[in-house]
Amino acid sequence: MQYIYKYILCMNKIGLLLAVCFLAGFQLQAETVVTAVNGTSYVVKDWTPPVNRMIQAETVPVQIIDRQCEVKSSNTARAESYVIQLLFSPALGQVWVGTPASQYLVANGSIWGVFLNGSRLFFQPSEAFSGAASGLEGKLTTLLSDCLSQPGLQRHETLSVPKLVMPFYIGHNTIRPCLSHSGSSSLSLINAVSTPKGMTLYVASTNLPLDFNVTLGTDMRIVDLVIGGIQYPVLFDNAVSIPEAHSWYSLNTNLFKSLSGDEPGLYTYRWYYSQEADPAQSRVVAMFKSAVIASTGRMWIGPDACTCLVINGQIIGVQVNNGAREIQFFKSKQADLPLNQGTARAFHEQTQAFDQKLTAQNYRYDADFSVFVPSLFTNEPRLDRNFVDLSYRMIYLKNGNIVVRMDCSAPFCLEVVISPEFKVVSSRLIESGPEVNAF
Repeated sequence: MQYIYKYILCMNKIGLLLAVCFLAGFQLQAETVVTAVNGTSYVVKDWTPPVNRMIQAETVPVQIIDRQCEVKSSNTARAESYVIQLLFSPALGQVWVGTPASQYLVANGSIWGVFLNGSRLFFQPSEAFSGAASGLEGKLTTLLSDCLSQPGLQRHETLSVPKLVMPFYIGHNTIRPCLSHSGSSSLSLINAVSTPKGMTLYVASTNLPLDFNVTLGTDMRIVDLVIGGIQYPVLFDNAVSIPEAHSWYSLNTNLFKSLSGDEPGLYTYRWYYSQEADPAQSRVVAMFKSAVIASTGRMWIGPDACTCLVINGQIIGVQVNNGAREIQFFKSKQADLPLNQGTARAFHEQTQAFDQKLTAQNYRYDADFSVFVPSLFTNEPRLDRNFVDLSYRMIYLKNGNIVVRMDCSAPFCLEVVISPEFKVVSSRLIESGPEVNAF
């Protein structure tokens, strides 16, 4: 271990020597005027003295020279003022210019600034310059002009590097509680770490018991997602724009009930619309959702109204169909997703295949097993044989069986117990009282 410390100390001394030699030939002017690409002129002045800082990298920290300045527009009618940060490394031959970021790190030989704005993460890489001081001076003028054309986070919207819209990729029910109606956020970017896979970002809420970390590969695609210490599969590819790539949307984390306890997993949803000559006349014709078990990649697709249970490792969807007056069961017909970097592609392929099949079947999707509820209560004098308004109250697992409780037009609750083999174990009528909502 002492040899590692000596190596880091030696490299830092070399980096400091390079920086001192470099600064001897590179002097920032006390005041200069920079014209942005959009034609606006800015006065750049009052650069802070150079500060040597260590920025986290994959193996050992890298020494970076850090300077800041105040920038004011020369437009007297609309005065604008910004703080611009300059980071450069003679050893890497990289320079970074922009508004101060939430976190910095060195990854893939570049300096990265990571910004957290509300529920979105932005990434700005540095740019290379020739090793001479004159090379940095020329590059700095160009970068300042580009940066001031769209100062602040507006610029990051136009960068080619993918941004991360966290509700879509991390989970709506995970992120939304951290956002206020005014647009403020309780999310904080705690750290950004360079790893062999790429970069890992650690995010936490300042007022909720929430923390997660997401790892982006060298191509900036999400390769790992951990929420509250639980590893989740990555279902959506953040390198593809949201509207055109994924008709399945609204990712949510979930705990599926199973015979052995709760199983962490994910839900996504899709609404299907009728094809009309006038798109404004389209109407919803079907609503479905997908479910994925986090630990196994087991996947299921079925009607949106289903409650998903895990029985013997399989996902079973259960719903109460009022029109048919049935309890309906839907088994999984999808292959397991690979729990690796191919997860998003496999998920997209399976949902796309389901879309095509469902459309070809005119959105008809039959249950694998169903129970006609009135047939179970033919000898119950307190119920009308043609009772209507059958509605779901609760579905849960007990003693290895599926318990379904329903409300109906009568002032009673109906309970049907079904085995994992889809055989009716018992049925009974529960009168109004505490037992109705008791497990």
